[in-house]
Amino acid sequence: MTLPFVLIAAIAVKRNSELTKERFIHISSDIADGVTFHNDIIIVKENSEIRFLSSKCTHLGCQINSIENNKLICPCHGSSFALNGDNIKGPANEALKVLGYSVDRGDYIVRLG
Repeated sequence: MTLPFVLIAAIAVKRNSELTKERFIHISSDIADGVTFHNDIIIVKENSEIRFLSSKCTHLGCQINSIENNKLICPCHGSSFALNGDNIKGPANEALKVLGYSVDRGDYIVRLG
């Protein structure tokens, strides 16, 4: 192998590992019923059911940080979303991303990406 090929391969591997690097956040299981805004996450807990949604609006990426009449509202352009993440009103036309999670010793480990 020639040096330029090895260098290009090393750069490609480094970039690929950076692109696939997953981030996780640890959330205590002591979460009240209702909607909680936590940095990049919207936590929706109804009785024993819990959902973790990305707070990033699917229109232009503004951070959703308010709720009105059981709808999640984007402060930038007024898009609204149901508590399950479904899009209700634009300009956004896609649902919020539902974040995967696992349970570790009773607490939640949420996958951010």
